[in-house]
Amino acid sequence: MRIRTVLVWSLLVSGCAVTGCRSAATSGPSTSGTVVATPSVATTTPATSTAAVTVSSGPISTPAVGSAQRTAILDAVRAGLGTKSQFVVEQLFVQGADLTAPAAVADLQPVSGGSRVFVAVTGGPSTWKLAWNAPFGSSGANVKALLAAAPGVSAELAGKLVWDLKPASGPSSAAMMTSWRLFATKQVNHFAGSSYTSGFTFTFKVAKDKQGRWWGNALGQPKKSGLESIGLWGRYKNGAWTGQIADFSDPHLDATFFPADILARIRI
Repeated sequence: MRIRTVLVWSLLVSGCAVTGCRSAATSGPSTSGTVVATPSVATTTPATSTAAVTVSSGPISTPAVGSAQRTAILDAVRAGLGTKSQFVVEQLFVQGADLTAPAAVADLQPVSGGSRVFVAVTGGPSTWKLAWNAPFGSSGANVKALLAAAPGVSAELAGKLVWDLKPASGPSSAAMMTSWRLFATKQVNHFAGSSYTSGFTFTFKVAKDKQGRWWGNALGQPKKSGLESIGLWGRYKNGAWTGQIADFSDPHLDATFFPADILARIRI
C-alpha cells in the first residue's frame, strides 16, 4: 500500500503580512518608526493517516465439521449474536486460512430458534470476531452491505455466498439432539423447583416422523431417593422446541402426543 504524504511548508514573512504573526512585545512607547517583526517558526502540518486494513486473500475453503477452526468461527458468531445456540451450517467459507488475518463468511440457521442469518467474521485465526450480520432474505443481505461493514473481507470471498440458497436438508439428528437436551434439561429443572436439589440423571431421545417433523422425549430420574421422575414430551416447530410435562398415570398416554410412526423409537 502506498501512502501519500503532503508536506506543508510555512513561509517566513516579515512585517506581519501573514495572519497569526505577532510583533515583539515592548515595555513602553516605541522610540523609532521601525517595527521589528518576530521571526516566524517553520512548522509542518502532521499528515493524517488511516490504519491499513488487511483484506483476506488466497485460497477459499470450508472448514471440516468438528475442526478447531470451524468451532472458533462459530463460537465468535455466538458471542457476537448473544446466543448459545448450535447452528445448522448452510454455507461457510474461509479465505486466507494460512495467513495472519483470514476472514470467513457464513449462512447459518440457529437450532434452538431464531432467524437464519448471514454473517462475516474477521480477525482470525486467534481473535475471530463477528464483523457483520443480516437476516436471511432481508434487504441488508447482499455483497455491498457485507463489504461496507467488513472491509477485511475480499469481494472474492463475499461472492461465494448464495443469497437465496434453499436448505439442502433439515437439521441433522445430532443438532436436534443437542438442542433438545438443552431445552428439556432447562424445562425439567424449572418444573422440579427446590425439591430436587440433588439433580437428575437424564435420558433423551429425538425422532423425525414421516412428515419430516422432529419430536423429543426426556426423562429426568432424581439422584435423591424418594422423589418421582419427571418426563418431558416435545415437538420442534417454527425453529423452536415446545414441550409438556409427561403424564405417567397411564403408560399409553404418550401415544396421544407422539405420531404412531415414531412411537416405538421415541419411547424411553
